[in-house]
Amino acid sequence: MNQKADPIPFLVIWNEVMIIGVIAFIAIAIFIYLFYKLKLSGIKDAKEKYDFILIDCPPAIGMLTVNALVASNYVLLPLQAEFLPLKGLRSFMHHFNAIKSKLNKNLEVLGFILTRYDERKTMNRQVYQELENEFGEKAFHTHIRSNIQLAKAQEAGTDIFNFDKQSHGAEDYNKLAEEFLHKLELTLLANS
Repeated sequence: MNQKADPIPFLVIWNEVMIIGVIAFIAIAIFIYLFYKLKLSGIKDAKEKYDFILIDCPPAIGMLTVNALVASNYVLLPLQAEFLPLKGLRSFMHHFNAIKSKLNKNLEVLGFILTRYDERKTMNRQVYQELENEFGEKAFHTHIRSNIQLAKAQEAGTDIFNFDKQSHGAEDYNKLAEEFLHKLELTLLANS
């Protein structure tokens, strides 16, 4: 009963995994190459047509997010006014710094925006205080308050301004747009 197990199945599985990994790496390399070509041609064309190009990304560091960061000049990071998203932000900043140093030296954080904010909640105020302490003026003063009209507009498949332009959500996003333009102007002046 002291028989040795045949190691070949492990080697076959390992080799298949390695082959899949190599194929995935090659596919990623080709995708990044094509993305850079797009960045050099398509993004330049788009920049001539539009004042701003906003790329909405999932809250994870994956291919889409990395490629969006490579193609971007600035990053706006919305996060819920809770401690777990703040912890996730710190993790994101580690990846952000690596991407900035290796793939896009011009990339800058324009700011952090708190969403689902409720001034009455101590935790929300504490998260804003920590964000401000850690990132200074990068923390937007405008917060997107918790507002049922935002959820209803999303459900209706329209923006908040067409759904209910008098709502707190519309008011907050108007203030956010003003602060965004102000921060961008200050950043551009500082960099020129």
